[in-house]
Amino acid sequence: MHPPRGVASLGWVRAVRSERGSGTVLGLALFCMILLCASVSIPSALSLETRAEVRALADSVALSGARVLAGLASGDPCDAARRVAEANGVTLSGCRVGEADLRVTVTRQVAGVTVRSVAFAGFLTDDTRD
Repeated sequence: MHPPRGVASLGWVRAVRSERGSGTVLGLALFCMILLCASVSIPSALSLETRAEVRALADSVALSGARVLAGLASGDPCDAARRVAEANGVTLSGCRVGEADLRVTVTRQVAGVTVRSVAFAGFLTDDTRD
C-alpha cells in the first residue's frame, strides 16, 4: 500500500505502521512474566516443604523425649530431645515435661524466616488406659 500524496516525505508514518521488533518486545514481556511467577512460586514451595519437614522433626524430637519419660531410655527427657533436635538440624526452643507426656517446640531458620512447630508425645499410664 502506498501512502497518499503529500505524505511520502513523512517516513515516521511507515515506522509507526511497521511491526519490526514487536516479537522481541513480546518475548521480553513473556520472559519477565515467567521470571515473576517463578520468583513467587519457588519460595512458597520451599516454605511448604520446610514446614512439613520441621513438623516431622518435631514429632521425632518429642518421641525421643517420651522414650526417656517412659523409662525406655535413661537420662533427662529434654536433654534427649535436644540431642535429637541438634542431630537433625533444628533448634529445641521449648520443652515441657508433664506427668505422662512431653511437649516440645522446635525451630529452623530458612532464608531469614523462622519456621516453628510444636509436637506432643507420651505414653499410657494405668490411669489413662481405662
